[in-house]
Amino acid sequence: VILIFKKRIFLNGFIVSTEQSTNIKIARETFNGFRDILINNYQNFYNNLFSKSYSKLIRGNEENRFFFSAPRPIIETFLLASIGIIISLNSDNYSSLEKLLPIIAVITVASQRILPILNQLYAGHMANVDATPATNFILNFLSKPLIFSNRKKIKPIKFKDKISLKNVSFSYSSTNEVMILKDINLDIKSGSRIGIMGNSGSGKSTLADLILGLLSPTSGNILVDGKSITNKKQDWYANVASVPQNIFITEQSIAENIAFGKKKNKIKLSEVKDAAKKAQIADFIESRKNKYYNLIGEKGLKISSGQKQRLAIARALYKKSKLIIFDEATNSLDVDAEKNILKTIFSLDKKNHTLILISHKLSNLTKCDK
Repeated sequence: VILIFKKRIFLNGFIVSTEQSTNIKIARETFNGFRDILINNYQNFYNNLFSKSYSKLIRGNEENRFFFSAPRPIIETFLLASIGIIISLNSDNYSSLEKLLPIIAVITVASQRILPILNQLYAGHMANVDATPATNFILNFLSKPLIFSNRKKIKPIKFKDKISLKNVSFSYSSTNEVMILKDINLDIKSGSRIGIMGNSGSGKSTLADLILGLLSPTSGNILVDGKSITNKKQDWYANVASVPQNIFITEQSIAENIAFGKKKNKIKLSEVKDAAKKAQIADFIESRKNKYYNLIGEKGLKISSGQKQRLAIARALYKKSKLIIFDEATNSLDVDAEKNILKTIFSLDKKNHTLILISHKLSNLTKCDK
């Protein structure tokens, strides 16, 4: 029995250990990067990753549970059955009931030993039967496609003229007692550089999330070339990107981080290199041992803050985002790094990119059009 189960138990132990780590990593990345996941329509990508990993974890655990409990009833049943057969084969050697009584006693004891085992098997089977409805519910839920998972249905909203905010107000409270933003009217022309400045808590990031489509106005409307984005958020997400202060970095290669959410076999390396060049991080990448396939560690621990910002810019350029919002993107950088990043930002082609810069420093917004 040991020889039969040992190899499979060891393999399952390895699978469980690996997939537990993978599950934790996926969950952490999902929570840390939910903004990027929503904006880039990668819910289905992460859902598939987690489902596959979790299925392997559950299968490994359940198989090992079975293997751990299976040998005992198998061995005991085999031994007791062997005793019973031996006694039956030798019953002709006993001429009286008195001599047969020990045999009956043995069979009775054997039955008492087998009965609990049968009860355990029955209880285990019924537990599985009892869990079947819940298991089927979970499996059916996981098999259902996400509402917005089919990228073929996404038709990017054309952004050639302007984004218009019409009397936009917003409150996080359901009673609308405290309005974070009230009656905002703003036109953002295609190709322009817009600067937004204000104190902490004044609603700068909330305004950015409204424009990105991550939040819906409490009142008012947001239009792109005259069309409301309220009911077409997924179509709008295809055009936008966000570069926040804390950049979302996955435990993958540089190329996979730039082409965030794309499978390895679908990443266009030429476009990754082009985006990296425009973000002025290509020289740094080329200097590394594995270049674009170099791993940059959890949360990008192996690269500097400035390099993370350039990586995020490259990600937005690879996506070919028409609108890029920089939300305090240079706040954590030193003076020299901040100047270099701002130089890169303002060097982006106006024909292809509209920029919104949010900062509490007026000096960072001097080159903005508005």
